[in-house]
Amino acid sequence: MFCSNCGKEIDNDARFCEHCGMPIFTNLTEEKLKQLQTQKAALQAEQSRRGPEKSLPAGCPVCPSCGRQLPEGSRFCGFCGRKFAP
Repeated sequence: MFCSNCGKEIDNDARFCEHCGMPIFTNLTEEKLKQLQTQKAALQAEQSRRGPEKSLPAGCPVCPSCGRQLPEGSRFCGFCGRKFAP
C-alpha cells in the first residue's frame, strides 16, 4: 500500500505513514481511494509473485507506544502514528 500524502510504500495494516506520519485513508476523495486501491492490488500481486514476506531482522526499532516492530529508518509508527526522534 502507498501513502496518499508522500506516496511511499507502507505496510498494508498501517494506520499512519511510517515516513510522514499522515493518517491513512483520511479525507480521501472517491477517485483517490480507487487509485490507492488499484495501487494496493498491484502491490499485492507483486508480493504474491515474490513469495512470502520475510520477517524484519532482529535489531529493528520497536515502537514504545504499541510495541510493533518497525522497518529500519521509520520516522513514525505505521500502526499508532507515534513520531520518533531523528
